[in-house]
Amino acid sequence: MSTQPAGVSLNHGRLVQYITGIQGVSPGSIATVQIPVNARYHRLIFQCTAGTTYATPPAVAMPAGAGGTLATLASVINAAGQVVAVTVTTPGSGMTPGVYALAFSGGGGTGAMATATVNAGGTLTVDNVLLQAQGGGGWVLGNVFFTNVKHQVGGTNIRDSVPSNVLGICAANGYVVNPGEYPVFFTEPWRNMVRHNANTSWDLTGQSTYQITMAINQAIVSPGLVGIMEFDSFRNVTTVSDGKGGTTTIPTLAIVTQHDYNFPLAGGNSANLINTIPFQNRGILRLWLNGATPNSITQFEVYQDGNKILEATKPQINELLSEYGFAFSNSGFSQAGVNGLVKNPFDAAYVADVDQRVWKALYCTTKFEIRVYSTVAQNLTITSETLTTGYIG
Repeated sequence: MSTQPAGVSLNHGRLVQYITGIQGVSPGSIATVQIPVNARYHRLIFQCTAGTTYATPPAVAMPAGAGGTLATLASVINAAGQVVAVTVTTPGSGMTPGVYALAFSGGGGTGAMATATVNAGGTLTVDNVLLQAQGGGGWVLGNVFFTNVKHQVGGTNIRDSVPSNVLGICAANGYVVNPGEYPVFFTEPWRNMVRHNANTSWDLTGQSTYQITMAINQAIVSPGLVGIMEFDSFRNVTTVSDGKGGTTTIPTLAIVTQHDYNFPLAGGNSANLINTIPFQNRGILRLWLNGATPNSITQFEVYQDGNKILEATKPQINELLSEYGFAFSNSGFSQAGVNGLVKNPFDAAYVADVDQRVWKALYCTTKFEIRVYSTVAQNLTITSETLTTGYIG
């Protein structure tokens, strides 16, 4: 439920304005911006660009380190001098499987970036080339433009997940990111089907500061960063007794935090116990599991105060979630003019609110444990989304 303060002109819609005061936008630097408080925010959308105009299509090549007979490639530019695609001329052979950064040269411009994935057979296909930055003043994927983004309210880290995981959460929820977009959702679009979809908006009334710090990739040439913010002057409230036989409303917060936690996993497909993810004064909404070695996690278990909440194999978990619209495997967020997809990076997930109702978050009183099974020794990153009633991080 939400209300608008007395004395404010009635406007049931939202306001959209430029994000102003972004400072420190340069390669390898930490850009910062102060978002005004005393408003209720629904989303921030940043647009990331780089490079200078190409007069002709730049040459593009596989690095010699790929070995074997290198694949040959060509770039395509549009009328604005932006690289919009990379095509595979010959697939090559005998190259070492892996992901490689492509080298652009010539053409009179700067800024294009792309990667190519050599498959197990040592060749390259058009679907294995990902354009990450157009150059020519064009867009850059948000997880390439930024290496780290932190959201601090009153000096407390509320969100500090790496950009690839932030965009991965969008992909898992079926949201297709626009070219160059780095979205920050508070009122999340995948919850628009619930009655009070704005309950998770960030009401910053009475807060001292809201600062975003953004680490920019040092490889970005001539970076550009702008954005817009969507907000209103309503409050999220709940109805309580006034102690006099009537009722009154008081402001409430339902903040979705995002934090990354890293854990070493042993191989052998035995249980790895993890019991250090914070659970006090918060509800566990979602856990997104991303192993350093893809497709090596086989099973996942969740325990609340000793109660077994989830026990299933990774395919079973992903099947359950897919039936509620969550996207795994080849699903992801795409970019116009890109060969292939930036895929959802997560191996598996625990989702307490599969029907998008945040009040179904998992609460623990004494302990919260998970057990992860992996066929190989690897590092595991868990992106935890929790529900809090204040800006406690």
